[in-house]
Amino acid sequence: MKIRKHRLTAASLLAVLSLLVLCGCKPTEKHYRAAYDRARQKREAEENARRELERDLQIVGSVVIQEVDGVRLEPLGGDTVWVLHKLLTKDGGVAPYSLAIARMKMRANALGMAESDAGRTVAKGGEEYFVLAAESESVEEILEKKRAFEKKNKDFHTPGLPGVTIVIR
Repeated sequence: MKIRKHRLTAASLLAVLSLLVLCGCKPTEKHYRAAYDRARQKREAEENARRELERDLQIVGSVVIQEVDGVRLEPLGGDTVWVLHKLLTKDGGVAPYSLAIARMKMRANALGMAESDAGRTVAKGGEEYFVLAAESESVEEILEKKRAFEKKNKDFHTPGLPGVTIVIR
């Protein structure tokens, strides 16, 4: 009889504890509200960051800017051109403004393209190699060289670039 009484007491105690745990873990409106507020704040923060980035990229003066793979359409010397801001290195140094006609991951490919036409050189920028058609100390001169290159090479394919030659500064 004593054993049976202990089993009954243990079973009753287990049932009461189970009810307490189940009732205590029940989600409440307060918990749902807190989770909803955290998610809403996260969405608002992401939306604000996106709007700020768009605002920064969209307007420089009155020129609308576009960006493709780090190359931006921006005003330069009274003209609007594709510009990449990157530190280039090569033997003999690099002028402040360079006209890039290709961007490649492999040095051998860049060298092969540069050797196909006299006057082209290869410069390294980070993990990429750029084939340069011209370099200049001034904005006006590099823009003139850009126009001359594009006039002479109308159907030129620009590998790794947004379909046009770019100025690297």
